[in-house]
Amino acid sequence: MRHGTLKNKLGCYFCNDIVGPMNSTKDRTLDQQCTVTRPGVSFMAASFLTELFATLVQHEQGNDALPDNAFNDDADELDRNERDSPNNVLGLAPHQIRMFLSRLHFMTPNTQRFSMCTACFPKVLSEYGNSGFEFLLRAFNEPDFLEELTGLKEMQRMVDDMDVLALGDSDNDLSP
Repeated sequence: MRHGTLKNKLGCYFCNDIVGPMNSTKDRTLDQQCTVTRPGVSFMAASFLTELFATLVQHEQGNDALPDNAFNDDADELDRNERDSPNNVLGLAPHQIRMFLSRLHFMTPNTQRFSMCTACFPKVLSEYGNSGFEFLLRAFNEPDFLEELTGLKEMQRMVDDMDVLALGDSDNDLSP
């Protein structure tokens, strides 16, 4: 996975999460752990990373290159032409590559930048720039710090407070 830029609006690794960073290997079996921590698979991930890096270095737009299946709300013909351009000698520049070994299946999804990301949210970057090491200490030592800073905690509270209306088959019957 490559991190997005201001131009291409792709998300970072943490844009996919709606919780703060935590230990993703604790209390998980080997098949539930992250790919790069699984024995043997880390070498495959490293080879894909090397190919992606070489592709981006050779691409005329560098890390600003749009993935082949990019989303863009205001996409016009120019965006499509840039994306479909055969000028990149090493082929496509996907945002991320996911492999499912059980099915020998690859997919290349894209993730848009998340407005409450605990890593690339502008407020997080600003706080880190202003406070430096003190910011890091708080992020490491206070489990809810990043979630509070980005507004994720408030969003989670709102979701928890929602009244959920469940309809069964019999609820559609209007007769007494």
